[in-house]
Amino acid sequence: MNYINKLLLTILLIGAGKLSAQIGIRLHHQSLNARSWEALADMSPNDPAYSSSVFGVGLDYWFRLENYRVEFFPEIGYTTHTAFKQSSQNLTYSSYYARVNTHFYVLDFEADCKCPTFSNQSPWFSKGFFLMAVAGAAMQNYPSSIPFPDGSSQIIFQAGLGAGIDIGIIDLITLTPYVSYLYHITPHWEGLASSLQIETESAREKSTMTSVQAGLRVGFRF
Repeated sequence: MNYINKLLLTILLIGAGKLSAQIGIRLHHQSLNARSWEALADMSPNDPAYSSSVFGVGLDYWFRLENYRVEFFPEIGYTTHTAFKQSSQNLTYSSYYARVNTHFYVLDFEADCKCPTFSNQSPWFSKGFFLMAVAGAAMQNYPSSIPFPDGSSQIIFQAGLGAGIDIGIIDLITLTPYVSYLYHITPHWEGLASSLQIETESAREKSTMTSVQAGLRVGFRF
């Protein structure tokens, strides 16, 4: 069993006894900045168009500190990224990720609220606004290429900061729009240069990577 599968299994086992409290479904879009990969696209005779759009879906569960509004949302999910659009073949890779989103309700930090779901309670902004820290890892699976006919994969680590707000619809449902800025620790797309028909050293297939993510969480309390 590879490392990312072990991490996902650990999170699921830890949360097994808490899923009855609250779970959430997350939909998000990322605008991804990978400068080295964009530079390779400029060198390719295929004139590929680099696309920064990444779409993903995730599932999380919730728990919190007893006396302070610091709330934790371990999450597992899937993303797909059509990174290069070419006339011959698009280059798309996918990722399975596990991360922990930690919400700090800085305007309501010492409140005794026992769950993150509420409906039409005022002041709604101070109860719902939070700052967020994100940490996790992803298994990125790259498509096949001449040097890697079975494709290649890599575990990369992610960290970031963000903000959002909980909006209570009814007592059992909360909508949470959020934005975050993520740093992805040096992904290496082995075989990318070959797929773009470029002769260059493998080191140029590595890229610093950052992304801006906008998403919506739908939380369900049971």
